[in-house]
Amino acid sequence: MTKDQGTRLKYALEHAQEEKGQLFLDWQNVRRDLRAACAKLEIPRCSPNDLRRTCATWLRAAGTPPHLIAPLMGHADSRMVERVYGRLEPVTLAKLTDSSRARSSQPRTAARDGPLNL
Repeated sequence: MTKDQGTRLKYALEHAQEEKGQLFLDWQNVRRDLRAACAKLEIPRCSPNDLRRTCATWLRAAGTPPHLIAPLMGHADSRMVERVYGRLEPVTLAKLTDSSRARSSQPRTAARDGPLNL
């Protein structure tokens, strides 16, 4: 955590709502509020689980390994992510595979890959 992030977090905690020091109040009716937001934006309805699956899918499409997504999803290991949430479309999978091959065939440079830790 940077010094700036620490300062902001300290401020947020000092000014948290209610006596319990919560940063956010409990969300009383997620489904109702999500349904209302979709209606207001004139988009198809979605559920909290739709958003959950979308998040996992986007993380996978960005190349995040399933073992790093699993804890975010509350899973003990990556099997559920691989089976249900993290399925990739063939085109996306091919792009990730191609870009991974291209990176591994190029010599590592500090300018592109960050500092070399030898």
